[in-house]
Amino acid sequence: MSQPVYRYYAGASRTSRSRSAAWSALRWSGSLAVALYLSWLALFPYPSLSGAAADWLGGPIHRALGFAAYIIPLVLISALWRTFKEGRAAGGVIMAAASLASLISGAGVLAVSTHPFGVSPASWGGMLGSWLGEGLATALGGFGAFIACAAVFLLTLQVVLGLRLSVAAAWIAAVAADDFQKWRRSRQELATRMAGAPKGDDAVKDAAPAPAPAPEPVNVIAEKAPSGKGKRQPSRDGGPMPAASKRPGKYALPPLDLLKAPSGAGNTGKPQESEIKSAILALEQTFEDFKIEARVTGYAPGPVITRYEVTPAPGVKVSAFTALEKDIARALKAKGIRIIAPIPGKDAVGIEIPNARPALVVLREVLEGPALPPDAPLLSFAVGLSASGEPLSADLQKMPHLLVAGATNSGKSVFIHSLILSILYRARPDEVKFLLIDPKRLELTFYEGIPHLFDPIVPAEKVTVVTNPKEAASSLSNLVKIMESRYQRFQLYGVRNIDGYNKEADKR
Repeated sequence: MSQPVYRYYAGASRTSRSRSAAWSALRWSGSLAVALYLSWLALFPYPSLSGAAADWLGGPIHRALGFAAYIIPLVLISALWRTFKEGRAAGGVIMAAASLASLISGAGVLAVSTHPFGVSPASWGGMLGSWLGEGLATALGGFGAFIACAAVFLLTLQVVLGLRLSVAAAWIAAVAADDFQKWRRSRQELATRMAGAPKGDDAVKDAAPAPAPAPEPVNVIAEKAPSGKGKRQPSRDGGPMPAASKRPGKYALPPLDLLKAPSGAGNTGKPQESEIKSAILALEQTFEDFKIEARVTGYAPGPVITRYEVTPAPGVKVSAFTALEKDIARALKAKGIRIIAPIPGKDAVGIEIPNARPALVVLREVLEGPALPPDAPLLSFAVGLSASGEPLSADLQKMPHLLVAGATNSGKSVFIHSLILSILYRARPDEVKFLLIDPKRLELTFYEGIPHLFDPIVPAEKVTVVTNPKEAASSLSNLVKIMESRYQRFQLYGVRNIDGYNKEADKR
């Protein structure tokens, strides 16, 4: 009678073990899924990537902890790994408390690091970090608050990761010692090579190839045009030459005939007289339809747009014209217009209307014009043509900033190329250098091989357009050091800019 009972309990034991294994697998899968999603929310708290949970969970976490929220994936993955490795919950309450303390103390470290002399609510540590950092900074000072938060963070992180600081320090010391030994060996190898290398002028002769014969210097003659257009004297090969530097040199500036010439007189883009009269009638009729007393008192036709000057009657508000922008565009059958209300320096409102047949504005037209005279600064560049068709230029040294931004197809690339070419046509390589960075390899690789290229981490004969982002960061970092060194020289010689420094160098 005992045998069936034994079989019954044995079957029950096997069923219990299978259920336990299934439950364990389900629990692990669920825990892993929750940990991965919480880590994703901590890393990417954006609704476009994380859904609605980013608003009610990811966003509050980042507002509370700031950049310390990025520690959450490390804490969760470490807890899961230790639980899987040890076969049970690693520490339970202690693990949870240490995890929370590491997050808050990490936020405090970031908050105090951001504002060591006074914690700001907009610190990197979020609201909790700002609260903790402000309290500790009041009691211990900025440096004391940083030490306290850093100590708690390292101790609690040690508990979370299950590591010992002594082991981590020993590993870091071993890596540093290995790197130091490699550095010493490389220095010794370099010293050995340098000892066997030729010295003085012989080394230069052996290392450098025979220089190619330099082109004959081109004498540039600037002639004042009686018509006021200010075109330069053509060179011997038929093309007009840009203004040469005052310092003589063997480098020949490129002739302007390499650039596309402006269109003929029959394609200036300016509207005909009948088109202008028709536009004036349409404007005044639109003003009359909307009960606005105003009349067109002037116009300035240009290659791309024509600006009409409108003088309002006394008592008419300028805002009345801006409100009619779409109605004016409809009346003139234009794709879009621009209203300047008012025109600076005039008692009038400007209305710019695109021409029906816009002309192509080319760089050569501006470089040949009076906007860039021979004595213009080397960092001057061609901007384009004004609304009235006059060439315009600007000086980089006088710009409030050097940022170029805009929507797609708004002309950023054209502007960059105009700026670079304007300087290349007027400055020798010993006067202006370019560090060109183009990670996308789309725009600036055309300038590969020009003698004006410069890279502080690459020998002069090997300089190219930088396309590697890591190399770009290193080049820019070294360029900042060169800039700081120049500022120190400016202070030493008592000058304020590079022009003053060059003049002082000529005197010495």
